Amino acid sequence: MKSKAAVLIGLLIVLLILLFVFMRPGMVAEQVEIIEKYYPQGEAGTAIGIETNEVIDVTKNDEGSSCAMKFSNDKILEIDCDRYLDFRNHETVYIEYDGKQITDIRRKK
Repeated sequence: MKSKAAVLIGLLIVLLILLFVFMRPGMVAEQVEIIEKYYPQGEAGTAIGIETNEVIDVTKNDEGSSCAMKFSNDKILEIDCDRYLDFRNHETVYIEYDGKQITDIRRKK
């Protein structure tokens, strides 16, 4: 009887760990379409859209200002300029984000 209880408790602990890993609070994953891409312009803390010429405020970091993307879910999220250059406007992608920052973006799930 004690060994069954120990196995049950062990399985519950494993289940809780898996739930914590896969259900991180604040992290959101969605399939969306890229509507616009924004690149830093001369002024500190701003970026300009490549199709719309819309100017938005972005976070300034050590290398300069961040880049951003606008998605079909009406969110504008900041990205690493060097890492995500090969994504195009009107392309469907899967994104994971936390707050205003993209943590992962890919074409296939």
